[in-house]
Amino acid sequence: DAALSPAATGWVWLGIGTRTVYSMSVNRELPSVFQRINRHGTPIVALVACTVFGLLFFFPAPSWYLFVGMVSIALTLSYVMGGPVLSVLRRTAPDFPRPVKLKAPNFWACSGYVASLLLIYFAGWVPLINLFTVVFLALPLYGAYTSVREGWSRSGPSWVLSAAFTVAWVVVAVGGGWLATLDQEQREGSWGFPVYFTAIVLIVVVFLAGLYAVSTDAGRRHIRGGTWLVATILALLFVAYLGQFGPMESPVLASPIDVIVVIAISIASFLWSVRAGGPTEELGEILAAQAAASRAGAAGS
Repeated sequence: DAALSPAATGWVWLGIGTRTVYSMSVNRELPSVFQRINRHGTPIVALVACTVFGLLFFFPAPSWYLFVGMVSIALTLSYVMGGPVLSVLRRTAPDFPRPVKLKAPNFWACSGYVASLLLIYFAGWVPLINLFTVVFLALPLYGAYTSVREGWSRSGPSWVLSAAFTVAWVVVAVGGGWLATLDQEQREGSWGFPVYFTAIVLIVVVFLAGLYAVSTDAGRRHIRGGTWLVATILALLFVAYLGQFGPMESPVLASPIDVIVVIAISIASFLWSVRAGGPTEELGEILAAQAAASRAGAAGS
């Protein structure tokens, strides 16, 4: 059971990941090479990429317990977006047809958002700092690929910034001494958390500021629209270090103070995310197509 049960789950999620990568490629969020299909109708490049990435994901997780914790945090982190998206869509597309109309949407959106961040916080210090350190690698991917492909920033400066951030990330991740430790303890001789946290904040701020400077108005709007998530991750990481699940023998934020602080950060972050959100090009196209379909239906009747 220890082998067959996880293997079945792994095969299912490998298929889900493959279809997700293929769909992202169709939506121009990933290179078109991921749409390549073999004679069996399988998106083979996407399948190979997901397999390799899945194996590499074990690198910062030397134990099954830590791996499960990181996967749980990553899955919950993807759910965090649901609440802000609901509130933003209710503001930007209030008349868009929907099969279900939830009452008090902002309340439920905020409640779900707070609950998601609490679940991430309760996962524990080691899974959290490992995953959050890895998550920041998405920034150079955005800067070097997405921003350039969409024409939101100049290619040369964006690639230089992304390369510099990646090098700095490696230095900080190794210096911090938490990533991929076999005993789930910080390596001896590593940086103290104040140094690590200051370094990670510094490279993130410098990268975002640099990318903002070389971006178009549309690119700057997207950066402003996503800064809240970066700030939330950093704030949650800081509280996790000081809280009851952190590495400190005598936590500065003992229970239930740390939980109250996380809830307060979550509410403030939710309000920030809703305020930062707005209509996108894709939403504009969908609303225009819906309006055209409604006019065609009215004319036909």
